[in-house]
Amino acid sequence: MGADFRVAVITPAVARDIITKHHYSRAWPNGNFVSFGAFIDKKLVGVATFGHPANLNNWKSFPLCERPRDMCELTRLWIADWAPPFVESRTIAACLRILRRDKVCKVVISYADPLQGHYGTVYQASNWTF
Repeated sequence: MGADFRVAVITPAVARDIITKHHYSRAWPNGNFVSFGAFIDKKLVGVATFGHPANLNNWKSFPLCERPRDMCELTRLWIADWAPPFVESRTIAACLRILRRDKVCKVVISYADPLQGHYGTVYQASNWTF
């Protein structure tokens, strides 16, 4: 991708608008605390939102986690259909770098929805434990 790619924090209002209009679920999850926009040449091509895990006890299963806020969940990921290849994995990687740098959380989890034809391909391509 020769274009200028970057990921930055965006407002919850912008993220909510995109997710509720374009994500297959059309739903804004409870507990989101940070949203990122993926930009190519300053044009928004994707949104990733992170929040508290749906199961607040998940953190206990991860040795890196000492308290609940050490874990967060990638709650929504939307990338425009017209975006170039690999934007999904590049977006996730950039978000994880920011979360780590800013000490937001130590462990990130996410879920794939096989009923929607999602089998975690982007997570596997990003070297997540599946």
